[in-house]
Amino acid sequence: MSTFHGRVSIINKFCEYFKGSFSKNQFAAFTAILYGLINEYKRVNISSLAQALQLDYEKLQYFLSDSKWNYDSLNAKRINLLKNQRTTGFAKDGLLIIDDTGILKPYAEHTEGVSYQHCPVLGTEALCNVAVASCYSVNDRYIPLDLKFYRTASEFVMGKNDPDFKSKLELAKELIDDAQEKQVPFRYVVSRIFRAPGIALPMF
Repeated sequence: MSTFHGRVSIINKFCEYFKGSFSKNQFAAFTAILYGLINEYKRVNISSLAQALQLDYEKLQYFLSDSKWNYDSLNAKRINLLKNQRTTGFAKDGLLIIDDTGILKPYAEHTEGVSYQHCPVLGTEALCNVAVASCYSVNDRYIPLDLKFYRTASEFVMGKNDPDFKSKLELAKELIDDAQEKQVPFRYVVSRIFRAPGIALPMF
């Protein structure tokens, strides 16, 4: 990957916070991507980022899909950083919002996780990826926390009885547990995934 040098101090300071999660080459790619996302694109993808940054497309793709950095560790650092910022600080009366979302994949039917299933964005069935995501809200601020990709029972040998299959409800419960482990101080959980749509579950 070609060498990239960013010159905006506030972005560099932000990147330095995560430096310990990457090797030297990985950190260069991570920094370059953050700078690349500042630009305006009609459509953001790996190709447009690589072109804007004058970086090798295949190496940039490898960093995002196969490079051995730990997503959970990186995300935990991100959440801890947000908790301690004045403009994004968390509060004990916050809400934990759990919802499912989908990304249309009309030409990727052989991609892992892509199935003809209910697409939450459309409200009807379509060929798509689906994920269950968590978001923290307080004082009209919304902060994405985490997401877990959903795979339909048809992708498993034993269907819903397969030990590796997880329903959306199970993924939602895992996201609640993850938020508690990261000490996100929420009072209620709001979700459409639980049996009673929109129910607020008190957390003590």
